[in-house]
Amino acid sequence: MLWSSPAQAVCVDTPFGELCHQDLDPTPHIPGSADFAEQAWGEAGSAAYQAAANWMRANNGSSQSLDALQKQYLRPHFGDLVDRAAVVYNANLMDELSALGYRIPMNQSAAQTYCDRIYIDDPYQQGDLGQIILLAHELTHSRQCQDYGGAGTFGFHYFREYKRAGQSYENNRLEREAFAFEEQFSAWLDTQSVATSSFSSSPVFDPDFYLMSYGDLRNAFGTNQGAARNHWLTYGIQEGRRSSPAFDVQYYLSFYPDLQNAFSNDYTAAINHWLTYGIQEGRRSSIVFDVQYYLNRYSDLQSAFGAQNYSAAVDHWLTYGVSEGRQGSPDFDPSFYLSNNPDVARVYGASNYKGAIEHYLEFGRAEGRRGTAQ
Repeated sequence: MLWSSPAQAVCVDTPFGELCHQDLDPTPHIPGSADFAEQAWGEAGSAAYQAAANWMRANNGSSQSLDALQKQYLRPHFGDLVDRAAVVYNANLMDELSALGYRIPMNQSAAQTYCDRIYIDDPYQQGDLGQIILLAHELTHSRQCQDYGGAGTFGFHYFREYKRAGQSYENNRLEREAFAFEEQFSAWLDTQSVATSSFSSSPVFDPDFYLMSYGDLRNAFGTNQGAARNHWLTYGIQEGRRSSPAFDVQYYLSFYPDLQNAFSNDYTAAINHWLTYGIQEGRRSSIVFDVQYYLNRYSDLQSAFGAQNYSAAVDHWLTYGVSEGRQGSPDFDPSFYLSNNPDVARVYGASNYKGAIEHYLEFGRAEGRRGTAQ
């Protein structure tokens, strides 16, 4: 963009022709400018920001709302702004702005924000935590724009702060605020158990089990474990879907009134509770798995782990117990289930105990099939 400064207006040469300040949203005089240069930069920025927003809309594709996982992690910090924001991925970003003879390089940024519309250079990556952190930075600018009262006034302040920072992107006060919050948010995100990159190996998520437990997921993803994990992080957690033989979040909440009172239907909080406290307390976590029952039933496990090493018992059942056909709860015996249901054994195999669990949870209980001999 090239800028000119006529006597009564700041004007911009854009792909739409010349846009002048009076043609855009009016920006009231901002008192307290240190000098004329800062005021001139601010007035230029007011026009520049709005003209750039118009150019970006015209030169990029359609936008999409934040997905469920993005909203889940960003809503505590940005409130309903996450519902209003729209994101354009694979965006055609601007390389620079030029104002009053000074260049503002923009080619170092991975995203650009124009109030509640965010443009990201990369494609949409479902469940990607790095992209969520990037959104936290950009939503900080969206909130700044909201706090300043709109695009024109935000543009004024952004350009004026750029001038005050010695024409430095990193030292611009509004960018410093965004980078500081990005750092805080990234640290906070690390504390959220369900957001860790190693979560696929956690006892609350088994991608094969997740796919086999839901026909709609098998139809959509086949055996794609990565797609299963992304679906669970983005949608499955909030929908309360079963994600592991050892853990059923809806069962966990319904079995314990104290958790129901504390968390209601907050499945994320329930998952975090089980990982942080529930396992150590020996709480039952599924109709097919009760860790205290499992330890008490098998003396070899008590000898190996002790009577209350529930974490080791959970790991043992998932790693060895399921495939060995060990009974994990008083309500379900996989060996009995397969022997008592030859149709299931024919489909899954006579010793496919994990398949027996999957069938019982997806179909057998609803069909009234018995889980144990008693």
